[in-house]
Amino acid sequence: MTEKFKSDEEISNLKGLVADLRINVDLAEVAMMEVRDKQKEAEQVAREVKEKAVIADKKAIAAETRAQKAASQVLSKYKTSQAYVDDLANGSSTAYRVGFRGCKDTIAGMNLRINLS
Repeated sequence: MTEKFKSDEEISNLKGLVADLRINVDLAEVAMMEVRDKQKEAEQVAREVKEKAVIADKKAIAAETRAQKAASQVLSKYKTSQAYVDDLANGSSTAYRVGFRGCKDTIAGMNLRINLS
């Protein structure tokens, strides 16, 4: 044998190394396929979560719209009731009384010779 050729032992070692490398490449390919599968699953879950968020947002908007409509109906009904008329009259007379007392106190503080009783 010439020096160009490797010994049978070296060739056997190299063949073993090549076989090990092939196994590692196969394992790496399997791992990459698993990662791709997991990525696809994660993307699907993300799409589902986004769809559920959109649906929840639409439901929240619909609920808010219903609540606003109900509040508007209650307010409209209240404004046509006798209770509203009574509350309005009571509030107006209270506002007048408070304003009158404030004005009376201001004039009394001016030390004018006016009997405000």
